[in-house]
Amino acid sequence: MMDQILLIGGGGYVGSVIAEYFLKRDFAVSVFDKFTYEHSFSVDRLKGFKNFKLYDASMDDYSALDKAVDGKINLVVRYGSKLLEFAKGKNAIELASESEVADVLAKVREAVKLGELDALIEKQAQYGRPVTQKNK
Repeated sequence: MMDQILLIGGGGYVGSVIAEYFLKRDFAVSVFDKFTYEHSFSVDRLKGFKNFKLYDASMDDYSALDKAVDGKINLVVRYGSKLLEFAKGKNAIELASESEVADVLAKVREAVKLGELDALIEKQAQYGRPVTQKNK
């Protein structure tokens, strides 16, 4: 069975570059995006890949999400270019089935709103590049 990637919100420029990276390495890639700004041109070039699927739907469209997910799922949360590490050496939440995706995403969203991921984000932010302002 081919390894599969699901990119939620992957319809923009960065998501299309990530999708293309994995498609060129023979992964099956599904992009799930609502296209709030009605710009899907970033993923148009990917439609020629046989292992590419595009879902134009919001995250709360659970029937579309169920169609997009197939097989074992590892959910990762990113802060910029870095994966958040939930426990030592663990940067993914493994789900047993696609039926868990919507509930886990809702729990992650709620944890963000309540500030429960702030410590993880602060820890990750310290590894970022320092920003300095040039003198004019």
